[in-house]
Amino acid sequence: MVDPKDAPIIYIIGPNYFQNELLASFLKKEVGLECRHNTALNPTALIDPSGSQQYLLLLDCAEGEGIELLKTPEVETVLRIPQCLLVFFNVDPRKEEEGELVRHRVRGAFYRSDPPRMLVKGVVAILEGELWYSRKILSKFLLREKSIDAPAPGPARDAGTFLTPREREVLLWVAAGESNQAIADKLAISLHTVKTHIYRIFKKIQVPNRFQAALWAAKYLDA
Repeated sequence: MVDPKDAPIIYIIGPNYFQNELLASFLKKEVGLECRHNTALNPTALIDPSGSQQYLLLLDCAEGEGIELLKTPEVETVLRIPQCLLVFFNVDPRKEEEGELVRHRVRGAFYRSDPPRMLVKGVVAILEGELWYSRKILSKFLLREKSIDAPAPGPARDAGTFLTPREREVLLWVAAGESNQAIADKLAISLHTVKTHIYRIFKKIQVPNRFQAALWAAKYLDA
């Protein structure tokens, strides 16, 4: 059980005060975490000297393009704070900005047409360490990264020589955006076994999280 003082705090950030107040109240009721709302992003208020407080920031991009928001000093600062998980909501799918959001380590994107329950499901998944993008978006991004030979962390050697067949299979599902439970169901193994595989994979390829593991897989593994 999470100690209340260490529980993540959710911030809804955007100019629509009334919308954000309702959204904060809804998420607090559904997720059971403290939810606050601000009209502007203030990175200095999110720097915790102890390094233990985690924040999930839902940034409203209804009145501007996500790509432009990524270029603001406030967002650039937040992306450098390890305890901050940045998510965009009210994303316009017609602008096809998700690839750039993934590249800049934005943890997820919610569309303007997404129902409230989808938001709850996504917030819970992100807090559990997952990315919240469709498999189609992640696959498109990974294929693009492979095609341009993007830099990736970890040892530059043949993955087949140090990942077992099962580890390779698990890594491919991680790169596809699947949750630990979904991987366990697909491979007919226990959740504990999946977690053990992922721990060993991260250690072998020298990455700290699923996002970096996905980048590594895009460069060194063939689908």
